[in-house]
Amino acid sequence: MSYERLRGLYLGLTSNADLTTDHERHVLHVPTKLDELVPRWLAEGKDITLTGNPGDGKSHLARRLVGKKLTGAAEVILDLSATPTPTVLGRWGAAVAEGRPTLLCANEGPLKALLPELRAAGGALARRGLSLAAQLNRLTVSRPEELAARPEELLLVDLADRDLLDANLIRRALQHLCLPEHLPPHARADELSSGRNLRLFMESDVARDRLARLLVAAGARLRRHVTFRQLWGALAYTITAGKPMSALLAELRGGEALGSLPLDHLTSGDGQLELLDAARRWADPATVAAPALDEALWLDGRPPRADGDWLTDRTTFKIESPARLWAAGHHAEALRRMASLKRIVALAHDAGEALISAVVEGDQSVPSRFNDEALLQRALTGLRRLFVSPRDEVGAPGWLVTGLPLWCGHSYQDEPAEERPHVAVAVIAADALRVLRPVQAPWLGEALGRPPEVAWLEHAPSRVTLRLDAQLLDVLGRAADSDGPMPVPEPVQRFLARLSGWEEAQPRAAESPFVVIERPRGALMSDGLVLDATTSEARYAARR
Repeated sequence: MSYERLRGLYLGLTSNADLTTDHERHVLHVPTKLDELVPRWLAEGKDITLTGNPGDGKSHLARRLVGKKLTGAAEVILDLSATPTPTVLGRWGAAVAEGRPTLLCANEGPLKALLPELRAAGGALARRGLSLAAQLNRLTVSRPEELAARPEELLLVDLADRDLLDANLIRRALQHLCLPEHLPPHARADELSSGRNLRLFMESDVARDRLARLLVAAGARLRRHVTFRQLWGALAYTITAGKPMSALLAELRGGEALGSLPLDHLTSGDGQLELLDAARRWADPATVAAPALDEALWLDGRPPRADGDWLTDRTTFKIESPARLWAAGHHAEALRRMASLKRIVALAHDAGEALISAVVEGDQSVPSRFNDEALLQRALTGLRRLFVSPRDEVGAPGWLVTGLPLWCGHSYQDEPAEERPHVAVAVIAADALRVLRPVQAPWLGEALGRPPEVAWLEHAPSRVTLRLDAQLLDVLGRAADSDGPMPVPEPVQRFLARLSGWEEAQPRAAESPFVVIERPRGALMSDGLVLDATTSEARYAARR
């Protein structure tokens, strides 16, 4: 690979297995358990179908195994989308007739389109079509009873269920990029931002580890699966910012280091990847409060000597203290320089470990940080306080602060939910709610890595669930500890609406309490009892 190939990883071009050479795939290959499991399953005579999203590494893995002659006599179909369906059916059918396994790589959409063709083919191919249909979307589930039955002839591996947000994997991926051939092709490559950044990672395993941990923290906040292509893109952008050589050469004519260091790129907001945006929002060590360090950086442009040393001499560029810039009236530049200084300390100075740890350990929105009881209480408290803030709970009817009130918005106007009056006439008991965690197909072993960072809040009687990901838990955490207006996330609105629909179908007591609020987290307008609730004569008896 070359610098342009490294830069091309950000654009998603040079990580496409169909466009890369054997050497380039070798450079990019980060071994996982699938490197061992797929050849083993093929040797056992099982058909294997690798599916997932574009960029998940299906064709890359298959080409790698073929190149190393680890697929044996298997029929290998590298890309279902690029192969005519009659050809796929013919090759697969012939392999079955000859007693050979088949390795098929297919994005999920084309794979679903193939299912009726397999069933129509009859015989052994029809059985395989039924097996694929039974396994699709049932390999990682919220309840054990939803898992597919253990397959006999064909194993589906859905790489969209694979978690790449593992610090060890990301460290190894970054180390694969730390090669001299990726440096900018210039005699003064180390003076160019991309060259200097790459050298920093080549020389410091600590810097590689810290970047990996930040990417894990950022990715955990995403609602979407991260593909290998997106991971390579984020790593390449952190080093290069996608700069062509012409932009790098311009740096020799007066550019400076601050502002073009790795974590500046990672958190700039200029990169067009969701993982980069997540890093900007949730994994920027410049936002961590560190009074002693902040004072030293502001006044002197360097950490206190007692805090240790730099990890590499790639940080010995000339720095003007932010305080001097501020005093000269350059306020925006002073703040920018302060943030950049703090980021390079976080990545490449002994004092940076505290900043990285504060980002990683300070995130209390990841489901795996809680046991089931604590996660249930966090979710339940947050859901209640989205509608009745901690301050207003003091004067609220007691039943509103136990269990989960079912709030419904009412308005004849086209108003957002947070502006509508809301009424609650029922509450779900806390003991009817439980936390569900991801369950993975046991026959896939360690093929998919750890389960995804998600949980579900389930109302057991109705089986209605609310997905608890890091973003929603962050909102619920802020709701639990704050007053003032907050928008009600749409998933919460849908969850309560579905629960209300279930509750309305249940037998009702003759009397039940009600409360009306001006809007979520607004004033309590009225409360009392619904009388004759089981008849058409139902009426409200308000106490206020």
